[in-house]
Amino acid sequence: MFTWRPTLTMNTKLSLCALALSLTLTGCGADSGSSTPGQGGNGGTANTITVIDGYIGNADICVVMPDNSCQHLGVTNSAGQFNVPEEHTGKDIVASIKAGASVDADRIGTITKSYQMSASADSNVVTPFTTLAKKMEVPLEDLASILGLTAEVMTGDYVAEKAGTNSDEARKIHALARSLANELPQSIEQLNATELKDLATDVLAKIDEMIGQGDQDSLDDVNFVRDDNGALNQESVIRDLNEYLSNADVSWSFISFNPSYFAEEDLRFPTFENNKICLDYDCMNYTVDNNILRTTDENESDSETFIYTSNNIALGVASSGIGDLSFWTTDDVDSGPLYSFTREHFSGNTWSMLFDDSTTKTPIPVLVTASFSEDGRVSFIEPAEGDFYGEWFIESGKLHITFDDETVDDMKPMNFSLLTNDRNLVIGYNETSLTIFTQDGQLASNILADWKTAQ
Repeated sequence: MFTWRPTLTMNTKLSLCALALSLTLTGCGADSGSSTPGQGGNGGTANTITVIDGYIGNADICVVMPDNSCQHLGVTNSAGQFNVPEEHTGKDIVASIKAGASVDADRIGTITKSYQMSASADSNVVTPFTTLAKKMEVPLEDLASILGLTAEVMTGDYVAEKAGTNSDEARKIHALARSLANELPQSIEQLNATELKDLATDVLAKIDEMIGQGDQDSLDDVNFVRDDNGALNQESVIRDLNEYLSNADVSWSFISFNPSYFAEEDLRFPTFENNKICLDYDCMNYTVDNNILRTTDENESDSETFIYTSNNIALGVASSGIGDLSFWTTDDVDSGPLYSFTREHFSGNTWSMLFDDSTTKTPIPVLVTASFSEDGRVSFIEPAEGDFYGEWFIESGKLHITFDDETVDDMKPMNFSLLTNDRNLVIGYNETSLTIFTQDGQLASNILADWKTAQ
């Protein structure tokens, strides 16, 4: 039975600070590959802070002003560092992590989920623990005591400490931090401190169980994720593209989002072994470079950049000059959609929808924002085309959309089946092409930007 795993809390109003960040900071230009700490402008001697789940590059940094607004200062470098000017000493810090743009040193590619973390003015780190302590209104050292962790390690750079004298405790705390970050919302205002503290307690029990079984060294490779039934499941940390693709325990399939290619080609089933990728009986050599898959044969070479990766879904953009986007999955979708849509998925909710609107093999990436009202009306916002409207309903597990004649002349009714999903994306299938659904607007915008950049 399909388990829905939405990333965002439904029908939650964002704070003004978070709203301002989401509107103005998406896609802020920065060289997240730099090793020089991000700068917050002029203002005397700077205080260097480090944003850590793992080290998070290209995270937006703002300081909380007396009127409770959040003044944007800049972005972190690849080591998660940012220099806060002396003029802002004494102000609390908010770090906004942007799906599809921010980079976590723990994993390949960009982060797949937008969230915020915060810290008090006296902290040199911004972590899930500083975020929880601030929300609980307790000192960070007290939170360490509540969780039964070593305060000296939890309150500092626990990633660096994995190479120090408290390496075992640091590895444990790092694994916990990754798992907590998975549950942090887009806005600090949405954070439920009690639920996050309870999750921390449950994850620590799982970690201690692993340690008791002698799996201490495996802690760097796992996340713990709670499903809708309350159970904690292990997910692999995606650190290496080659290991991700060549994992012998899974089978991959892929297909293009382009309607013309989609109509011509069935799902393809690649295999990866001994640095060769094979489709049917045709094989090519391949190499990987972070999140880029490069293939070569006697006549040509090509590459595909994986702009999104999760445990069961990946998105890859080809560098062949046209920027075709492909859907990759380890789920068995060969026989059709795996799950069903329900009314609760849409009623009163807003979704970003990404698709290829081309009638040729040259992609035309489009992003539309759809708001589904409880009375069955739906409104669409497409920046290049304006607003248009229609009606929606669920029937036999499919989402059906019809458009108003007076506002849209050339739009035919659409229906979508739920092919598969992960915690951040839903892949809709309408028999002629695929559509990405997500409630993370920043993720949608950055996928669109990466898709267009490849063209």
